[in-house]
Amino acid sequence: MRIPTKNQLRLAVLFPVFFATTQAGVITWGIATNASNINDLDIITGGSVLYAMNGTAVEDPPGTLTVNGITFNSTDFVTLPAGVTFSPASGTARDSGVNNLPLSPSTGSTTYDNLLRSFTDPRVSTSSGGDGKSGTMTFGNLTQGQAYQIQIWYNDQRSFGVDRVMTYGDGLGNNVNLAADSGNYGQFAIGTFTASGTSQNLFMATSGFANVHYNAIMV
Repeated sequence: MRIPTKNQLRLAVLFPVFFATTQAGVITWGIATNASNINDLDIITGGSVLYAMNGTAVEDPPGTLTVNGITFNSTDFVTLPAGVTFSPASGTARDSGVNNLPLSPSTGSTTYDNLLRSFTDPRVSTSSGGDGKSGTMTFGNLTQGQAYQIQIWYNDQRSFGVDRVMTYGDGLGNNVNLAADSGNYGQFAIGTFTASGTSQNLFMATSGFANVHYNAIMV
């Protein structure tokens, strides 16, 4: 999440609401945008980074990934930064699924390639009654009344993943859909919100596949 500068505010695209929430400020989403091979333009800058997460397991690859001067911590739905939690619709997130796939063509930046080709899912066990098709990620350590930006990437170049769509929302009727097969590298969206308390919920839902995904999230 970032604190936005004046010229970074985006217009909202509203989608039908299907979430319920008790901890969410209104997120005003910019349009879903195809990720490009000009990563300097893709990644928002100009504010203080609170969280920057690359959706992959801590051990593969280890540590951090720096893109356009921003350091993304390697994470998954089980191992999240202090202050961030995730709860699936039901059941428990277990050993997180990690995918590090070839990206073709290259964006021209090895680090941005790694950001876009690595994604994670919570692998909620549906056989025991769990449901990973939707869930809530909560970001803490916010300052009430402060304006923030959130940027999310979603890409899946597997043959069975290209038609997938992920929905991200605030639970108040403000959602954005990101398509895995749009362009060469999937899509990202930027949302702006003012913290209504010390935490913000981000709801995630799939378009029918088993578990929610993200490639990277920045606040």
